[in-house]
Amino acid sequence: MSIAAAAMMFTACKKDKQQDLDNVVEEGFYVIGEASAVASLQDADAPKAKMSAGTNEVDKKKRDGMYEKYIALEGNKEFELVLLEGGEEIHYGANLVLSDTLEGDNVPQIRVYEGVMAQNVKMKVEKDGLYHIILDLNKAGDLENKLIMVVPVEWGVRGAMNSWGYSAMTTPAFNKTSMTFVIEDQLVKEAGTFKFAHSNGWKFQLDKAGNVKAENNLGSNAEADGGAYTSLLPGGKNLPIERGYWKLELKWTLNGGQLEESFTYTPTKTQDYTPAYEHLYMIGTDFGNWNWESDGVVELTAVNQGDAGNGEGQFWCVRYFKADNGFKFATEKDWGVAFAIRGDLSEEAAAITTDGDGNIHVPADGFYMVHIDLLNNKMTVEEAKVYGIGDAFGAWDKEMDAAKFVANGEAMEVTTSAAGNLRIYATSSIVNTDWWTREFNIFDGKIEYRGTGGDQAAVPVNAGQKVSLNFNAGTGSIQ
Repeated sequence: MSIAAAAMMFTACKKDKQQDLDNVVEEGFYVIGEASAVASLQDADAPKAKMSAGTNEVDKKKRDGMYEKYIALEGNKEFELVLLEGGEEIHYGANLVLSDTLEGDNVPQIRVYEGVMAQNVKMKVEKDGLYHIILDLNKAGDLENKLIMVVPVEWGVRGAMNSWGYSAMTTPAFNKTSMTFVIEDQLVKEAGTFKFAHSNGWKFQLDKAGNVKAENNLGSNAEADGGAYTSLLPGGKNLPIERGYWKLELKWTLNGGQLEESFTYTPTKTQDYTPAYEHLYMIGTDFGNWNWESDGVVELTAVNQGDAGNGEGQFWCVRYFKADNGFKFATEKDWGVAFAIRGDLSEEAAAITTDGDGNIHVPADGFYMVHIDLLNNKMTVEEAKVYGIGDAFGAWDKEMDAAKFVANGEAMEVTTSAAGNLRIYATSSIVNTDWWTREFNIFDGKIEYRGTGGDQAAVPVNAGQKVSLNFNAGTGSIQ
């Protein structure tokens, strides 16, 4: 009787345990093992180890047989992927090989673990850290094999703070259930947008043809939170950010469900930022007739800040000047801050002179480029050099003779050599930023400057079209 009673108690306990398991652990793939926080599907936290349905970045849709998971793994300890199906556990893994990522646009150039999925094979990584696991069962037959990819994760930010480059966040102390990645005192010079991305890229390519790709960035799940930009989504919309100094925190927590349910972020503005100079004006006989209220006063264009911030405090313009007529500059429309020559003149500067009233004069009538660096106290007024670049001129080489605009009366002109999008820029002898930081184009017959903004809209042209610019009138034509 004692033996029978014990058997009944054992059976009852086993049944209750199975009922609890059925209620908590759903069917699907899980990441379990000694390397993770969940050693088996019998652990209380087993639901947090569940992989989510994967999204193919190519079409932004859930891909049948693709699964993803962000999970902390301890180095040199075993883990595996377990499929719970019909109440049965099927254990999978791969003989992982550390190799370069597949080629492709915007693919992080790092080494990742890859292997062909096989039953009853356990896996290891070398170092403690957060990992992005991608599983593809190749149900569509467009991969070579069933694939397991294990990617080391280093979070960073890309966007307004670095011209969509990459700034790495501080890697936290290793923890199997929660880690917070942080970047402190991140300067954003101009309001804009950004995303979180790991490993200095945008996506991982699972096949050479590029048919299957996995997102490795987090943007805004604006639809879910009503546009409040407080929740995250892999491949989501850009997150807005204001000008200033920021502390950005991205917290990963071991969690089941969709990938985004493992991440939260906290942006904290720690200090305001005011550029050294926000405006620079030119006034003169031909530029407002010395009247600050006139629409003829020229506001110079700010050099774009996106090239590692080197353009801070720099302004430029191209105009047709007359030698007899003087001009000056000012950081405000106020004579109290007006100046004629700013610090050191470039060696390439024209032989400008000043008259008895302290006004600048150029040596001869013609087109001149004015470029002033207020931060470094440099200035040049020199022969204007304006160029086309890119598809419409057959190459992306800078300052090509065949793409140089030449003066024709009070306009500057060039002829396109190929069909493609028109790109135009001006340069000077004191530039320390790339060509696109001084870019402009023609829209509806008017010259529009990129300034501190993003890429301008495409302007398609055909080969043999004449592009004409009248800088003083602010107009242009493509014929």
